[in-house]
Amino acid sequence: MPTDPRVSVGQCGVGTPVTPLKATMTGGAGSGNIPASVRTQFPWPPATISPGLAASRLPTYTATGTIPALATQTFVKPGSQDLIGSGDGWTSEDRTPIYVPVAGCSESDHDLSELLTNGLGL
Repeated sequence: MPTDPRVSVGQCGVGTPVTPLKATMTGGAGSGNIPASVRTQFPWPPATISPGLAASRLPTYTATGTIPALATQTFVKPGSQDLIGSGDGWTSEDRTPIYVPVAGCSESDHDLSELLTNGLGL
């Protein structure tokens, strides 16, 4: 097998997958459709997590947190005293809120550790 992938075409003897991938396997038509029978058999969120931990006892989070601003540099425009800001540190326009604990819930890392250790009988 060549170490340079640019020259490895045809080296394995198979140019395409044995069977073509279905559209549902590559994000095409029908992808993301979960049959009702599967949703019934595997509900989300699950009621229990093997070996018997009640999912309701796990910490819960919600996507309502504020995206933190990152420390950035400020520059002086050449030939002037004007300042040029460099934004908030994010290059993406994705402003989806971050996950934070649900208000009123008071689980701590210690509680979760104890739950996972003692609640599962480990």
